[in-house]
Amino acid sequence: MSHKIIRIIDMDIVYHFAGKTFIPARNLLIEGNTEQVLEQRVSDLLLAFCQQPNQELSKNELITLVWPDRVVNEDSLSVAISKLRKALGDNRHNPVYIKTLSGRGYLWLATVDSEENSPQPTTSAPPTTPERDSPPTPRRVRKPLWAGLSLVLAVGLIGALLLHQPSSTDTTEAVVSAEVIAQHDQLTKQLRQVDPDNQRDVIKKARLITEDYPEFLPAYLTIAQAKLNLSMLNSYRDIAIYQPEIESIVDFVLARDPENGRAWLYRGWLAQIADWEYETAGSAYMNALKYSPDDPLVYLGYSEYLMALGDFERAHAFFDQLRRENPDYYKYLNMSFVYMLQGDYDKARAEVHRIANSEAESRLAQRVLNRIAILSGNDDEAFATLQRLMRKVDLPKTFIEQMETLFLRDGLAAVYQKLLDERIDKNLGHHLPPLAWARYAVIAGDFEQAIRWLNEAVNTKQPAAVFIPLDPLYQPLASLPKFQQVTQRIEQQISR
Repeated sequence: MSHKIIRIIDMDIVYHFAGKTFIPARNLLIEGNTEQVLEQRVSDLLLAFCQQPNQELSKNELITLVWPDRVVNEDSLSVAISKLRKALGDNRHNPVYIKTLSGRGYLWLATVDSEENSPQPTTSAPPTTPERDSPPTPRRVRKPLWAGLSLVLAVGLIGALLLHQPSSTDTTEAVVSAEVIAQHDQLTKQLRQVDPDNQRDVIKKARLITEDYPEFLPAYLTIAQAKLNLSMLNSYRDIAIYQPEIESIVDFVLARDPENGRAWLYRGWLAQIADWEYETAGSAYMNALKYSPDDPLVYLGYSEYLMALGDFERAHAFFDQLRRENPDYYKYLNMSFVYMLQGDYDKARAEVHRIANSEAESRLAQRVLNRIAILSGNDDEAFATLQRLMRKVDLPKTFIEQMETLFLRDGLAAVYQKLLDERIDKNLGHHLPPLAWARYAVIAGDFEQAIRWLNEAVNTKQPAAVFIPLDPLYQPLASLPKFQQVTQRIEQQISR
């Protein structure tokens, strides 16, 4: 089957389907009073479907139609399909518009009507979105120079990864002066100081490099890294703000260096954390492993992906491999999370104490010990670690003293009920709200509130919510139909 996509420039062709109107010339999708300006590739993809409804389109055909000027693989198509589904409000498990034909391609289901030379509806939409790879075209394609990636995922496993910043001299060919490389290396070190002002300063300085040296790909990745760090500081609750730019950087880098393992790692991370698109994430991680087999962060990222899928055995194996490749990674807490999710609390506690007794003090260690103590029924240890966490986040001394009195009088459940009632918006070992409030409610025995906030965590796609079906903390809710509905929603969304 042969197809050719037609970009509408000189005339207005409008497509109508299922109460929606699509104007390809303006990349505009309209439903009622709601207007969306689609990214160029997403608009091209929708146009391909509208021009050939109810026809099976293979993956290769769609790639040829949507990327006629570029060499891309199926991962780019998967990302575009995911974005189009999101724009349409479609569900890949119960599709109204786009049906996946496993191993073959896709099929557009909705009936499409079109009309030519239609008057454009009045709209205040912005101009057509420019091409995704709009940064200046580099004069030559180079191998990447890495900026470090802080892949602090849902359970907060690897915040310390900011300490891993490969040098710019890892490149196979110098593209700028030694002075600029040194400047960039300094920025990667500055990324380790994860406070908002520092990250904004890194972005400002990296942009100056990209302006003078548009072919220097590592500077773009450094900007993406800093944006990720800013979102991390807000527990990724604002990842949607940064996602379009980070994805644009990934596309830009991969268009010039398709074997850039770190860029593939970013793609997998965003698909997993921001979109819960685990099929896309898994494919991206495989490419990251293929192209950067010696990058420890690739192993960490893929291991956490496996944990979210409940594949603890393989996650364990990857952590072991990481430690063999670089014994320095024994100082991180990753393995304790595997043990904890498996219900082996003694091993999880021993792993944390091994690190806490010999490494620099870590707030993350206290969070993990707090969770382990709660899961193992050690209320005294649970409250002692909670006290330390409350001090770390600078809760008022009088409040902490009140909590101690409450614990001695009424026990741990009353303490967490108080935290829930006060809507404490701090990370006290159980992430940030709304998931934190759900976890407080479980510990307090307030299951109705727990279900309420679990649903809210799923509604907002809070990254750690993907662990709800796996986390033993939620075992008291397991028999409740409303909790089972929560876990079913997660299963349906993340394509396990």
